[in-house]
Amino acid sequence: MTLPPDITAAELLARHPSGLAASDAVEIVARAAERLDAAHRAGVVHGTVTPAALLIHPDRSVELLGLAGVPGDPRADVAALGRTLAELLLGPAAAQGLSAPPSRLNPNVPPALDAVVGRALGGGFGSAGELAAAATAALHSQMPYRPPAGPPKWLLIGVPIVVVCLVLLIGGGYLLYRSGSDSGATEATATSTDTATPTAPPPPSPKPVTGPVNCTYPSGPNPASKPVAAPPTDHIPSGTVRIDLTTNQGPIGLTLDAGASPCTVNSFVHLARSGFYDGTSCHRLTTGELRVLQCGDPSRNGTGGPGYQFADEYPVIGADTKMPVTYQRGKLAMANAGPNTNGSQFFIVYGDSLLPPSYTIFGTVDAAGLATVDKVAAAGTDDVNGPGDGHPKLPITLQSAQPH
Repeated sequence: MTLPPDITAAELLARHPSGLAASDAVEIVARAAERLDAAHRAGVVHGTVTPAALLIHPDRSVELLGLAGVPGDPRADVAALGRTLAELLLGPAAAQGLSAPPSRLNPNVPPALDAVVGRALGGGFGSAGELAAAATAALHSQMPYRPPAGPPKWLLIGVPIVVVCLVLLIGGGYLLYRSGSDSGATEATATSTDTATPTAPPPPSPKPVTGPVNCTYPSGPNPASKPVAAPPTDHIPSGTVRIDLTTNQGPIGLTLDAGASPCTVNSFVHLARSGFYDGTSCHRLTTGELRVLQCGDPSRNGTGGPGYQFADEYPVIGADTKMPVTYQRGKLAMANAGPNTNGSQFFIVYGDSLLPPSYTIFGTVDAAGLATVDKVAAAGTDDVNGPGDGHPKLPITLQSAQPH
């Protein structure tokens, strides 16, 4: 991008109303982040970080306009920088009341940036530099980029027609986006209620796999959060497997269905036998329309995994991901960061929840296990990602996972 002398990002967007190239958008935000973090270290909060506040010089350095300092929380500046990133990627009109993942609104946006924008809008970054580093890493992880053949894996939950909520699972992390009647909103929200009732049917019954199958577990984009080898790949059996999770809050019994999702079950059993889950906490709880407890990340922040990935299985294969289904209470499913990015993170559904069929179901939870999860859910969440979405207030740690 060739720049004229001293232009604000807002003026640049006026020339490119559909958004800038992703590399340019990320570079501008990264350079702004340097200035913003320096201001925060000096105790100065900007308060109005927008494209109009970013003055770009011909040498591509970025100056923060209006940095007089106001009372406030520096994290608000970081979230505002996330909104600015969304505007730079999509243009102001598309970013207003963001109603879908950026890559869905603009196919030139790498899907990995969806998670970064979502996390930023939800206040998930502690500093501007952390946001910039994540955006830069996501950008480079997607190059060269080809637009996906199908829609990205965002969770549809919401039940009023005029308010469509989309939930992103990043490395298992959820973030709700609102649209429709809230068209004036400029940032993602995590508003949910306990009054909505799922109206979609559950996924169709799986077609059981007969006989052994072969699986593949290619390396993922990030190293393992805890040392573990990839699972075996040949002659993986079908059938069912029982796993007893011992937690500090009570037992959770799982029945895994290798007849429906053999490669997922094979990976889960392998990780359990390897001690990968031992000592890990369930890092995320949602208590609104989406009722899930998410576990399986040794890094405890929603970004970790085993260093390998594997393909989606039941009910994802052949499903229309635009049509939500009901993930029923007691189901066990994999979290993911997009198509075929399953790793170690999983979630337990403790209340019927509307989701697109984008998350592999591979088992069920017994009554004692649901009682344990219900106890954790009843204590609520710290709302770090928004109302009804955050870390469980009653911490739950997987002490051991024993297959039988």
